[in-house]
Amino acid sequence: MEKLSKVKLKTTETITKKEGETVIYVKLKNPTHGFAFMVYLDLKKGHSHESVVPVFWEDNYFTLLPGEERTVSVSCHTSDLDGQQPKVIVGGWNVE
Repeated sequence: MEKLSKVKLKTTETITKKEGETVIYVKLKNPTHGFAFMVYLDLKKGHSHESVVPVFWEDNYFTLLPGEERTVSVSCHTSDLDGQQPKVIVGGWNVE
């Protein structure tokens, strides 16, 4: 596991707000020849960098094979953002 090559994922986000709820769709793509192991996402408040709680993930902690892409959604109450923009942080075992 320690010898896995580092991968840099490409991500794009789409944010929607409706009826007091914020939903972010995160598209992740692995453009490398290695696999991205245990990819995880965290939702932060844009300026303070505090984690938003509670949040509801469609999926989290997954593996992306070379060339694979996946779209994952996360939702939260807009009021829990404290007026800040949401920011999704992407990490993983071998993700840069």
